[in-house]
Amino acid sequence: YGLSLKDAVGETRPLLETSGLSAASRRSETVLYDRRAVSPWRVFLGDEKGWQTPLATAQSVSASGILTVSEADHLVQGDALRAVWNGKGQAQLYLQAGGGTNWTELLTTPRQLAFSIKVNGRPTATTHFRQDCIYPCGAKADITRLLNVVPLSQWVRVSIDEQCLFASGLDPRKVETPFLIHTSGKLDLSVSYIALEAIGANPPTVGCRK
Repeated sequence: YGLSLKDAVGETRPLLETSGLSAASRRSETVLYDRRAVSPWRVFLGDEKGWQTPLATAQSVSASGILTVSEADHLVQGDALRAVWNGKGQAQLYLQAGGGTNWTELLTTPRQLAFSIKVNGRPTATTHFRQDCIYPCGAKADITRLLNVVPLSQWVRVSIDEQCLFASGLDPRKVETPFLIHTSGKLDLSVSYIALEAIGANPPTVGCRK
């Protein structure tokens, strides 16, 4: 098993956000980030000089200065994060809760992790989405193509099938990091409204590849 961007017509395009309500506010069941991280989750950024720098202010910089994260606007003022990678090394933005949380119920109740993104600057190197079950346990998906096909400077809603992450190695008994974006190149990306959602009429943007 692996993860891949859906190739069928109608499934390659994330949902454009045109209404005043995000997909998260309409049908989310477990919200992880809504204007701020929802307990027990916290936002961190990291690079090779230090992988766990807490997001403590309106703007934070990773230990080597590779990644800068600041407040941004999506639906209301300050409800999103803007992450800018300068391309001078590996760095990542992520949500984490120490010790891990139990997501075994998702084995029988399929869900997708959905989040809103706005690509302000395309990636210049391979970019991965990852979920960890206390690193190095985890699963990842290459989202480079996704970040290259969505419209620039426009908010879209994307989603990743949790069943595929479980099949790729994520242990649902101890999900410690449910959202992580990692790259070694340049990237300018805004993110907001991260949530576990029921899989509805629209298939997940990133699904399984056998």
